[in-house]
Formats: sequence, structure tokens, C-alpha cells
Amino acid sequence: MKPAIDTNRHADDHGSSSSQPSPAGHGWARLRKELKRERRRERRREREKVRFIDGWEQYKTLWDGIEFKRQLINMGDKKVRFALAIMAALNAVMLIVLTRGPIAQMAASSLGPWLGILLLVYGAITFAFMTHTIEALRPTVAESRAHDAAEWNARELGAASGDERPVGLFIRGSLEHLSFEEERRMWSNARLSDINGELILFNRSSSFVLKRQMEEIRKVYQRLKVLVILATVVLMLVVGSGVVRSSTGTFGALISLR
Repeated sequence: MKPAIDTNRHADDHGSSSSQPSPAGHGWARLRKELKRERRRERRREREKVRFIDGWEQYKTLWDGIEFKRQLINMGDKKVRFALAIMAALNAVMLIVLTRGPIAQMAASSLGPWLGILLLVYGAITFAFMTHTIEALRPTVAESRAHDAAEWNARELGAASGDERPVGLFIRGSLEHLSFEEERRMWSNARLSDINGELILFNRSSSFVLKRQMEEIRKVYQRLKVLVILATVVLMLVVGSGVVRSSTGTFGALISLR
């Protein structure tokens, strides 16, 4: 007669027959998975460094670049207008001082030639300031397209450029070149590379406008600093002359009283 088998024995009684992994095994498995994921991410980053961007990425990058430069150009316009506001306030102060101060007495004194030289220099720098301000705010459509004139003309005027499109998609001259049906057919056959090509032209022209504007703004603020210095010197001469004249009058009155 066979002995009865004890079915209440636990799996732990069999030693190595336990199928449950230990906590240390769980930790090593998670670590291996993390290392594999990190290696995959590293390989993906390496591929991203050397791959070429596709058409949609070109479109988005070009559009973002044009929008960023447009914001910088608008910011530059605001800086120029702020410089004009400072200049207006400075000229208003100078006008009040020159019309209500003791200018006639100063002109007759030894300070007259120096004051005249300062005012002449102030006027010349003011003229240069206004010239650079106008240049910073002046539209430069023709100048910005000068380096790529053939490409702009091919799209605006429909000149022969070696491709199938008679005129551009966004860059357009007179509407007489195309009818509505022709334009609809052209957009139906449009390619993303055509749009990106025109965005490149917009990007190049906006780069030229931004570069020229930044140079003019730098000159505007340089002239403005010189004007502030000259105005300060003129104000010091006028105020100092008034104080000296007042002190001299007071001293003469005291002597006459004695």
C-alpha cells in the first residue's frame, strides 16, 4: 500500500522550485530595461543630428524664421519711435532754455562764441539723427530684392525660369497675368518645394531689411547720446551764466548799500 501524499506542502519546501522572482531580480530587470531605453534614445539622437529635414520641417522652420525676423523689425520700429520721442522732449527743453534764458547777455559775453559753436554742432547732429531715423523707418522693398532680382521677376512677371510655373504662388505681380481658373489649376498642382522656395526668398529679403535697420538704429542712438551730452553742456552754460550774473548783481547791490 502506497503512502498518502501530503498535498499541503508549500512550494517553498522544494527550495529552488519556487517560480516567484526575488526583489533583487526585479531591480536588475528594471535596470536592464532602462539601459536599453537609454541606448535607443541615444541612437535616435545621433540619427537626428545627421539626417536631413523633410519638406514640412523646412516649411515650418522657414515660416518661424520669417515670423521671428518680422517681430524683430517691428521691435526696431518701436525703438526708433522711442528715440524720436526722446528727441522731441530734448528739443522742447532746449527751445524753452534758448527763448527764456539769458541768451542775449551770453551772446554779448565771452561765452557767446562757445555757445554758437555748440548750437551749430547740435544742429548738425540733429540733422544726422533725423536722416538715420528716416532710413531706419524707410521701406526697402527694391533693395531687399536686389540680390535675388531674377528669382523675384520670374515669379512676379512670369519670366522664363526653367520650371513649369508661370508665376509664383505667394509672390505675385499684376493679377492680369492669371485668370481665376489658371490660378486654381496652379494651386492644384502646387508642390511643397515650390512654397519653400518662395519662403526662402522672403527669408532672405527680411534678413536684409533687419540687418539694415539694426545698423541705422545703432547710428540713431549714437547721435542721440551725443545730442544729450551737447544739450547738457548748453544747459550748464546757461544756468551757470545765470547764477554768476545773479551773484554778481547781488554782490554789486551789497557794495552800493555800503
